[in-house]
Amino acid sequence: MRVLSRIFLGLGLFLLVASAAYAWHAQEYEGVFLSLSVMIGAVLVGASVTVMVRRALAQIVADAAPPGTAADDEPHVKPTIWPLVFAVSSVALVVGIVANRWALIVGGAFFVAAAAGWIVDVRHQWHHHAHTSAAAAGHVPSQGGAHDGTDV
Repeated sequence: MRVLSRIFLGLGLFLLVASAAYAWHAQEYEGVFLSLSVMIGAVLVGASVTVMVRRALAQIVADAAPPGTAADDEPHVKPTIWPLVFAVSSVALVVGIVANRWALIVGGAFFVAAAAGWIVDVRHQWHHHAHTSAAAAGHVPSQGGAHDGTDV
Protein backbone atom coordinates (compact mmCIF):
# COMPACT_ATOMS: atom_id res chain seq x y z
CA MET A 1 0.00 0.00 0.00
CA ARG A 2 2.88 2.37 0.65
CA VAL A 3 4.08 1.76 -2.89
CA LEU A 4 0.60 2.61 -4.21
CA SER A 5 0.52 5.87 -2.26
CA ARG A 6 3.97 6.82 -3.57
CA ILE A 7 2.89 6.02 -7.13
CA PHE A 8 -0.16 8.29 -6.90
CA LEU A 9 1.74 11.08 -5.15
CA GLY A 10 4.46 10.84 -7.81
CA LEU A 11 1.80 10.91 -10.53
CA GLY A 12 0.37 14.05 -8.96
CA LEU A 13 3.79 15.71 -8.97
CA PHE A 14 4.39 14.68 -12.58
CA LEU A 15 0.99 16.03 -13.65
CA LEU A 16 1.69 19.30 -11.87
CA VAL A 17 4.93 19.74 -13.82
CA ALA A 18 3.28 18.58 -17.05
CA SER A 19 0.39 21.00 -16.54
CA ALA A 20 2.80 23.86 -16.01
CA ALA A 21 4.69 22.96 -19.19
CA TYR A 22 1.45 22.58 -21.13
CA ALA A 23 0.18 25.93 -19.87
CA TRP A 24 3.45 27.55 -20.94
CA HIS A 25 3.30 26.20 -24.53
CA ALA A 26 -0.41 25.73 -25.27
CA GLN A 27 -2.76 28.38 -26.47
CA GLU A 28 -5.84 26.95 -24.73
CA TYR A 29 -6.77 26.47 -21.10
CA GLU A 30 -9.09 23.45 -21.02
CA GLY A 31 -6.26 20.91 -21.13
CA VAL A 32 -4.48 22.67 -18.27
CA PHE A 33 -7.58 22.57 -16.05
CA LEU A 34 -8.32 18.96 -16.91
CA SER A 35 -4.77 17.82 -16.18
CA LEU A 36 -4.83 19.78 -12.92
CA SER A 37 -8.12 18.06 -12.04
CA VAL A 38 -6.52 14.66 -12.62
CA MET A 39 -3.50 15.79 -10.60
CA ILE A 40 -5.73 16.75 -7.67
CA GLY A 41 -7.45 13.36 -7.88
CA ALA A 42 -4.11 11.53 -7.90
CA VAL A 43 -2.86 13.50 -4.90
CA LEU A 44 -6.12 12.84 -3.04
CA VAL A 45 -5.88 9.10 -3.70
CA GLY A 46 -2.21 9.05 -2.67
CA ALA A 47 -2.89 11.02 0.50
CA SER A 48 -5.91 8.84 1.34
CA VAL A 49 -3.91 5.66 0.96
CA THR A 50 -1.14 7.14 3.11
CA VAL A 51 -3.65 8.00 5.84
CA MET A 52 -5.20 4.52 5.61
CA VAL A 53 -1.80 2.89 6.02
CA ARG A 54 -1.04 5.03 9.06
CA ARG A 55 -4.43 4.27 10.59
CA ALA A 56 -3.99 0.55 9.94
CA LEU A 57 -0.60 0.61 11.67
CA ALA A 58 -2.08 2.61 14.56
CA GLN A 59 -4.94 0.10 14.81
CA ILE A 60 -2.45 -2.76 15.02
CA VAL A 61 -0.75 -0.96 17.89
CA ALA A 62 -4.10 -0.16 19.51
CA ASP A 63 -5.21 -3.80 19.28
CA ALA A 64 -2.08 -4.75 21.19
CA ALA A 65 -2.89 -2.17 23.91
CA PRO A 66 -4.98 -3.19 26.93
CA PRO A 67 -8.73 -2.45 26.66
CA GLY A 68 -10.04 0.80 28.06
CA THR A 69 -7.15 2.93 26.81
CA ALA A 70 -7.45 6.07 24.70
CA ALA A 71 -7.37 4.03 21.47
CA ASP A 72 -10.92 2.80 22.20
CA ASP A 73 -12.29 6.35 22.55
CA GLU A 74 -12.42 7.41 18.89
CA PRO A 75 -15.92 8.54 17.92
CA HIS A 76 -17.66 7.39 14.78
CA VAL A 77 -19.20 10.09 12.63
CA LYS A 78 -22.83 9.47 11.76
CA PRO A 79 -23.87 9.14 8.11
CA THR A 80 -24.21 12.48 6.38
CA ILE A 81 -25.33 13.86 3.02
CA TRP A 82 -22.17 15.93 2.44
CA PRO A 83 -20.14 13.31 0.52
CA LEU A 84 -22.94 13.16 -2.05
CA VAL A 85 -22.96 16.96 -2.27
CA PHE A 86 -19.19 16.85 -2.80
CA ALA A 87 -19.65 14.41 -5.68
CA VAL A 88 -22.37 16.49 -7.35
CA SER A 89 -20.37 19.69 -6.92
CA SER A 90 -17.29 18.02 -8.44
CA VAL A 91 -19.31 17.09 -11.51
CA ALA A 92 -20.62 20.66 -11.73
CA LEU A 93 -17.07 22.01 -11.41
CA VAL A 94 -15.85 19.81 -14.27
CA VAL A 95 -18.83 20.79 -16.44
CA GLY A 96 -18.13 24.42 -15.60
CA ILE A 97 -14.48 24.10 -16.58
CA VAL A 98 -15.26 22.33 -19.84
CA ALA A 99 -18.55 23.81 -20.99
CA ASN A 100 -20.63 26.37 -19.11
CA ARG A 101 -19.32 29.06 -16.77
CA TRP A 102 -22.54 29.19 -14.75
CA ALA A 103 -22.01 25.55 -13.74
CA LEU A 104 -18.56 26.50 -12.42
CA ILE A 105 -20.12 29.09 -10.11
CA VAL A 106 -22.86 26.72 -8.94
CA GLY A 107 -20.39 23.86 -8.46
CA GLY A 108 -18.02 26.08 -6.50
CA ALA A 109 -20.81 27.26 -4.24
CA PHE A 110 -21.97 23.70 -3.57
CA PHE A 111 -18.36 22.60 -3.01
CA VAL A 112 -17.82 25.28 -0.35
CA ALA A 113 -21.19 24.47 1.26
CA ALA A 114 -20.37 20.75 1.34
CA ALA A 115 -16.96 21.39 2.90
CA ALA A 116 -18.44 23.66 5.57
CA GLY A 117 -21.32 21.28 6.32
CA TRP A 118 -19.13 18.24 6.58
CA ILE A 119 -16.63 20.01 8.84
CA VAL A 120 -19.46 21.18 11.10
CA ASP A 121 -20.89 17.63 11.29
CA VAL A 122 -17.53 16.09 12.17
CA ARG A 123 -16.66 18.78 14.72
CA HIS A 124 -20.09 18.42 16.33
CA GLN A 125 -19.63 14.66 16.61
CA TRP A 126 -16.14 15.02 18.13
CA HIS A 127 -17.39 17.73 20.51
CA HIS A 128 -20.31 15.55 21.59
CA HIS A 129 -17.98 12.58 22.08
CA ALA A 130 -15.53 14.63 24.18
CA HIS A 131 -18.32 15.71 26.55
CA THR A 132 -19.81 12.21 26.71
CA SER A 133 -16.48 10.53 27.50
CA ALA A 134 -15.59 13.22 30.06
CA ALA A 135 -18.93 12.69 31.82
CA ALA A 136 -18.45 8.90 31.73
CA ALA A 137 -15.01 9.29 33.28
CA GLY A 138 -16.44 11.50 36.03
CA HIS A 139 -14.95 14.75 34.74
CA VAL A 140 -17.33 17.60 34.10
CA PRO A 141 -16.01 20.14 31.58
CA SER A 142 -15.65 23.64 32.98
CA GLN A 143 -18.37 26.07 32.02
CA GLY A 144 -16.18 29.15 32.26
CA GLY A 145 -12.70 30.30 33.12
CA ALA A 146 -9.69 28.63 31.58
CA HIS A 147 -9.90 27.25 28.07
CA ASP A 148 -9.72 23.46 28.15
CA GLY A 149 -9.55 22.97 24.36
CA THR A 150 -12.79 21.01 24.05
CA ASP A 151 -15.18 23.73 22.92
CA VAL A 152 -15.92 24.34 19.29
